[in-house]
Amino acid sequence: MFETKLLKGKEIKNIFMRSATNEFYFDEDGGMTSDYLDYYEKFAKNEVGIIITGHAYVCEQGRASILQLNPSNNQNYEKFKELTRRVHEKGSRILMQLAHSGSKAKPAITKTEVVGPNDEEGCRGLRDDDVKGIIEAFLKTAKLAEETGFDGVQIHCAHGYLLSSFIDSRKNHRQDNYGGCIENRLRLVLDIAKAIKSTVAEDFIIAVKIDADTTSTNDFIQMGKLLETAGIDLIEVSGMSYSQLPRDAEAYWLEECKRLKENTTVPVAIVGGIYNKSCAQRCLNEGIDIISMSRPLISEPDLISKWKEEKEIASRCLRCGQCFNKERGKTCILNK
Repeated sequence: MFETKLLKGKEIKNIFMRSATNEFYFDEDGGMTSDYLDYYEKFAKNEVGIIITGHAYVCEQGRASILQLNPSNNQNYEKFKELTRRVHEKGSRILMQLAHSGSKAKPAITKTEVVGPNDEEGCRGLRDDDVKGIIEAFLKTAKLAEETGFDGVQIHCAHGYLLSSFIDSRKNHRQDNYGGCIENRLRLVLDIAKAIKSTVAEDFIIAVKIDADTTSTNDFIQMGKLLETAGIDLIEVSGMSYSQLPRDAEAYWLEECKRLKENTTVPVAIVGGIYNKSCAQRCLNEGIDIISMSRPLISEPDLISKWKEEKEIASRCLRCGQCFNKERGKTCILNK
């Protein structure tokens, strides 16, 4: 668990990753507070190998929350440099998660129309010029991340956001090159990834986060193969239905992760239902590359440090989900 490994030529100090979750440590212009810097430095200090920051909106139209990171806020530029410096000094790697919330955007916040795959009530389907603009927005933000010292980016293609809704055949009813077969439904993601890959340095990590439960098994496997062909460096597997699972469920998407491992060579990260060291080890024994966690690390930022000391302890996280809906500051009810 605590042996170093390489990802895109970069040394990673262990197999543990902090899965992206919005932090709410921002002002209403998306400017980060000092708490944001301290929050991530704490993860790096406590042996988290890879840190994925909470979703940054790539354009105003894709904003999901009033308290969400705005990479384009000029006041954040030097703070990004400070953040990446602090994390690197502690020996960890850090990726910025890039997102467009699509139909989950709130017009009261964005002051723009809601967009998605299709024309439907309250939502306008993307046109060709919209698609070009969104690709450019992802590319611009990825270049900003590289300039300010991030080791890479994660493209958010999960949880019903814009890219997730394009992939999901239940939501995407388009009849053009962005709808129908999985190759078409994934096209926008692939276009974004290729645009970023053609611009950034060779060792800049390009990861994606995808849902395990919004496609057929065959489409899911084919999606993995297409992402591999596009040069994706890490696939994190999550799912839309995680909140509906029993609280004691473990390693929610292990079977889906194993299918990706059997059919691609891309490193795979599993997230969801990993609350003890033995479960993490079981996933590694099944061939999974990276153990990704969110809620356990919100509750105990030093959990990985405890596990490194050979302690077989379970996270104290209650899996209540209340940490997902904070108005100010990401925390756990047990930390009050």
